[in-house]
Amino acid sequence: MEQTDPIERDIEAALRPRAFIRDGECFSFVNGLETVASRIEQLVRRDPVRACELYETFLAGCTAKADELDDSSGNFGQFAGDIICGWIKARCAADIDRDETVVVLLAWMDDDPFAFLHELEKQVVEAFDASGLAAFERRIRSRFEATLTATPAPAALPGDRPEYWRHHWGAVLRTVYLAQDNRDAYIALTDETRLSPGDCLALAKLDHSSGRIEDALAWAERGAVLCGEDSRTWSARLDLEKLQCDLLAALGRAAES
Repeated sequence: MEQTDPIERDIEAALRPRAFIRDGECFSFVNGLETVASRIEQLVRRDPVRACELYETFLAGCTAKADELDDSSGNFGQFAGDIICGWIKARCAADIDRDETVVVLLAWMDDDPFAFLHELEKQVVEAFDASGLAAFERRIRSRFEATLTATPAPAALPGDRPEYWRHHWGAVLRTVYLAQDNRDAYIALTDETRLSPGDCLALAKLDHSSGRIEDALAWAERGAVLCGEDSRTWSARLDLEKLQCDLLAALGRAAES
């Protein structure tokens, strides 16, 4: 008879099945979950396969628990996202097929009723190792390219419109390319989509970190021009202006700022 992993019992106890967790209780409830999750994290180095299985059990438990709590604070959803990233790290540590990991991850993204993966791209790309990130990029790139030739859906289905998914997968690709420091791929992607002030800011920071100060300044100046054409970009404008000042100072042209 197969024995239950003792940490599985701890997961079940921490999740408190059938007990409703009110908003005021959610912080301490999640703290209890994090205590158990930290024990799984410690397994990743010495027993990554076991860690994978426990992360999957924990995620299934979180999905079952989602209707039994008030997550107005967002703490529980953030915790579930951390479990997903832990699962990715464990799969990479166990040297499990990276494409298989990506396929499962994308299936979760496609069926995410509690928004555990909503805007989780930055954490996800940081969780992958280099080969896993390359596999993720290939799959996302395929999805993005499919939107370029897709036929527009009826207006009654706005979430299914190719332009919606083009924007979505394009944003995920941007996150991947920044994680890879893949400047050329990022620039090529902006040629396929609309260049935004945020793109200019990202590229300026990328060039700045790589020591290409003149190139960084050119992107910052280009972003400032785009901001002038759109009054909704005030946040990017502030960041670009600050970066411009820093770059001019680095070039010995502080007086121009």
